[in-house]
Amino acid sequence: MEWERELLPYHQAADELRTKFNNLALQFERVEKSTPIFSVEARVKSIPSILAKAHRKQINLDKIMDELDDIAGIRIICRFVDDIHILTKLISQRDDMVVVKEKDFVTTRKPSGYRSYHFVVEYGLHTAFGKQTVRCEIQIRTLAMNFWAVTEHSLRYKYKGVIPENISSRLVKAAEAAHVLDSEINTIREDILDAEKTAKCREDMVRDIIHSIQELYQVSETDAAQEMYNKFLNIWNVNNEEDLNHFYSDIQSIAQVHKIR
Repeated sequence: MEWERELLPYHQAADELRTKFNNLALQFERVEKSTPIFSVEARVKSIPSILAKAHRKQINLDKIMDELDDIAGIRIICRFVDDIHILTKLISQRDDMVVVKEKDFVTTRKPSGYRSYHFVVEYGLHTAFGKQTVRCEIQIRTLAMNFWAVTEHSLRYKYKGVIPENISSRLVKAAEAAHVLDSEINTIREDILDAEKTAKCREDMVRDIIHSIQELYQVSETDAAQEMYNKFLNIWNVNNEEDLNHFYSDIQSIAQVHKIR
């Protein structure tokens, strides 16, 4: 088997899907001022990992590409449990991939304590050698779920897949603690998002104010620019939201008069 050539489509699929989900996050951020996607990771299994898994599952060498679903993998990290539900719905509705398997380990965890939402999708590619469809696994987790899973994976690697019973029981307790944390954070989700949206609006407002002052300087309205800059500094130091909103309206009017917007 020509491994490098065989794995090329999986690398392409991982790269394309990572880009698509990052773009989705950017669109949410710009329109909604918040996004259900905290980060996106992509990977293709190494050849030794592929062979080891095929051996465990008793898959013949010539059937590996047909029977292994997770050669290419995407991991989407969320902050809130509700974000996972948003993303599962979006992925199910997409027409650029076909869901062939779906497992909910969020609602019902594995005995080990593991929680995550898994999709296996078929994704169509245009490669240098023509059209091709590959399977890719998509995992969706919260930050807490991911922290636990990465820790458990490290221990499983250390103990060659057989974690001692005393450590396993502690891992289960840690998983439940992470679940309680996720549940609590999810209940105050709206308050967190409202605070973030307010901060984002303030950031955008301040950026526009500075931009308008700079443009006043550029059109030789030095006195007006200096006056507005001094007023802005006073308001900023007092940190009064209502005064900042009024000042923003004033500088927009001045910008209209001087036709710099």
